[in-house]
Amino acid sequence: MAISATLGFLLEPVIAVTHGYVATHRLRKGPGSVSPRTVTTTENFPEEALKKIRAFITDLGLDPISFKCILKPNLGCPCAAMLSLKWHGIATLVFDPAFAETIAATNPLTPEMKFLIAHEIGHHMHDDLGTGLYENWGKSSLMRLTAMSATAIVLGSLTTCGALATYLALCAASKATDTAFKKITGDRKEFDADFWASSQSTEIKNGGIIFFESELKKNLKLRNERLEKFDTLEKDLHSCLAKWIPKIGKLVVKSLISSKGESYLDHFQHPLLSSRIRALQQLKVSHTDSQAAHPPTQALSSPQ
Repeated sequence: MAISATLGFLLEPVIAVTHGYVATHRLRKGPGSVSPRTVTTTENFPEEALKKIRAFITDLGLDPISFKCILKPNLGCPCAAMLSLKWHGIATLVFDPAFAETIAATNPLTPEMKFLIAHEIGHHMHDDLGTGLYENWGKSSLMRLTAMSATAIVLGSLTTCGALATYLALCAASKATDTAFKKITGDRKEFDADFWASSQSTEIKNGGIIFFESELKKNLKLRNERLEKFDTLEKDLHSCLAKWIPKIGKLVVKSLISSKGESYLDHFQHPLLSSRIRALQQLKVSHTDSQAAHPPTQALSSPQ
């Protein structure tokens, strides 16, 4: 992993140019420039869970045939979106096996489950994995090249900078720009998917709030448990030098999880949980029943 990250950093200029070229080519040519993918529902996907998911998709006013459900062990989250119907010919919903089994055993689906599934469908509705992806590649490429050009101009006036130092500085400028851009656009996509899901019904909106609040509580519980273990370890150690080990451990725990349950590690990929809760609480939902109005379908149109 470290080797891959280092190699990616050193190839930043090449990646920036490549992403820009690919994005421009695909957006200009359209969905026809991408080969259709073939994805079938995982054979061992719980049948009862599949029925409930398809019924829920129908309740949202969408065609369940447009979505394929697959299992992926160690997914890292209950479910996720993959591929694009418009660009790849298939909209895929990826489920952690444990979450799929929970869906199969739960009747009816809880508001939290509905929100999680609807959130991933929201990514498909906005075509975040198709048009949105390529548009962001193009914008990121332009910003990275601009950052590298500005860095080169500044360093060009400094005669003390060698070729290697200059190249590493260009890579750092490109990486920092891309990281900041991904964070901003990624947060916006997550909020948009939250809003799409929650706008379908008050029940789903409340499910999102309940889920995010439960995540805060879970993170806070984990934080307190780890801090308690380090406190116990610190009391059991008698050497002043050894006592630094639990002290450092507590600093690490506090730097990863806040006193309110915010996971700073997850914050690199998602908005703060508290900000998502506030956003949903302020959202006005016009559909109060479980049957949502038919949403726009342009993002779910098959490639020509």
